[in-house]
Amino acid sequence: MYAHNLYGDLYDNVSFDNQWCYIRAYLLYVGLATLYHSHLLQAVFRFFRVVFYKSKQLQTIRFMFRLVLIQWLMDFLLMLPVLFLHNFEYAPQYYYCQTLYVDIKKILLPAVITYYIPMVGIGVIYFYILYYMKKTKNQSVLQNRQVSNQRDLVVLHRIILLVA
Repeated sequence: MYAHNLYGDLYDNVSFDNQWCYIRAYLLYVGLATLYHSHLLQAVFRFFRVVFYKSKQLQTIRFMFRLVLIQWLMDFLLMLPVLFLHNFEYAPQYYYCQTLYVDIKKILLPAVITYYIPMVGIGVIYFYILYYMKKTKNQSVLQNRQVSNQRDLVVLHRIILLVA
């Protein structure tokens, strides 16, 4: 994207308004969605580790790898309407395609998919984890489980700081 911007600044009468411009914009949006959805997957992993700690099948590398593949597939599929509804417009001053932030209808779908859904999911999962840890703290829980939960709480706090 920046290479096209630099090339356009160096040479006059250059236009990158073609199909590849829209595909690059689509891939950029897929990449952003994947970034935020990976934070959601980390929250799901913490959820499985804290709440379903007895179910070791949910904590295996193979299961997590499958979730990552499903996440990538869903990100590519969820962003297809943005591409097919022609939400991207060529910005000649920047030499790349983007969704204009002044057009609310076109920015709403990618914003909901990319930011809103993962952030709400992360919030719900982490609040439930905190509720679960507070609930189990009052019950008689094994000492090693409490240490593990405290360690997960520290990681949870750091992830919230990272996402926020």
